[in-house]
Amino acid sequence: MEEERPKRPLIIEGRGLIKDFTVGKKQIRVLKGLNFLISEGEFVMISGPSGCGKSTLMNILNGWDGPTEGIIKVDGVNFFELSENKRAIMLRPRVGMVHQAAFWVKSLSVADNVGIPFLLSGKTKKEARDRANELLQMLGLSQFAHYKPMDLSGGQQQRISLIRSLINNPKIILADEPTGNLDSRSSELLMQLFKAINEELGRTIVMVTHNLELLPYASKVIFIKDGILTNIEVNRLNKQESLYSKDILDLTSNNFLKEDKESEEEERERAQIR
Repeated sequence: MEEERPKRPLIIEGRGLIKDFTVGKKQIRVLKGLNFLISEGEFVMISGPSGCGKSTLMNILNGWDGPTEGIIKVDGVNFFELSENKRAIMLRPRVGMVHQAAFWVKSLSVADNVGIPFLLSGKTKKEARDRANELLQMLGLSQFAHYKPMDLSGGQQQRISLIRSLINNPKIILADEPTGNLDSRSSELLMQLFKAINEELGRTIVMVTHNLELLPYASKVIFIKDGILTNIEVNRLNKQESLYSKDILDLTSNNFLKEDKESEEEERERAQIR
């Protein structure tokens, strides 16, 4: 199955993607010839049951694991034709990643953790810290800059992780089940931030999820089952509201901070009960 070529410029293109894994003496085909197009500024969700190949596809998109057959392009570049070092250099300024569980250097502050990708791109420690503080301020989370990440709630950590993915100003944000460990309130706040980054900052978002309740946030949904692309749906409504969308540069509204505080207090109460 293949969708029509979009009117906006293509940013990701998958053609005939096949991925095989060898288990013992058996070869298992996880992806079975996927074809898809993603244009600039889309909010795409990849959905399907556990084991259908979603995370395998995500590992191909972020450059970690190449397809057995087929072509995957970002900005028109078939990046698996490049060496590992050149692939990293090509993808680093173009792609940011948000995982299901945030990865932190626990001894560092939130601001320093957010700045790590900037350091890896060759910037100085001061430049990385200044850029991190700028992003935290812009997205209304500067009050956490000097915290240690593990002192924050799970929902706050995921929003910080999303901010970290923006530090190199990438065109694309990849997210692998980012709400998988969150309660419904924290999930909603995180999804509102994703939506604002998509709509107000124009970033292309590709998110893997099995949670059908999240699909209305997407502009397009790619459904996969047993390694086969079964359907592509364009969400013409996409009417989920965002607390952020009125003004992405002023996100310190009392309403947002009140909901964030309530979510944090509820999560801590549940932790004490457990």
